[in-house]
Amino acid sequence: MRIGLTQHTGLVTKTAYSIFKSWRKNYVKGERKRNKPTTRRLFARAKQTLIKLEGERLRLTIKPGEHVYIDLKGTFLCLRKFHQRVLANQ
Repeated sequence: MRIGLTQHTGLVTKTAYSIFKSWRKNYVKGERKRNKPTTRRLFARAKQTLIKLEGERLRLTIKPGEHVYIDLKGTFLCLRKFHQRVLANQ
């Protein structure tokens, strides 16, 4: 059994398709030129099953047993109390 980043390929495809679909809709309306669609800033998107809030750190699963921690304390990534409750209940 090969374990890799295959869990992320569906999400990448879905995000790319969403960007293209939005560009196409705006192009048909005449609000966009024929240039290829691009993102304005870097972003990250992850499935809910791969994210867990541990105190003031966000744990993101890369591979089974391999995690990346993002410290949310004192950053612009601070979560509102509602989001903290939702993530804590998972």
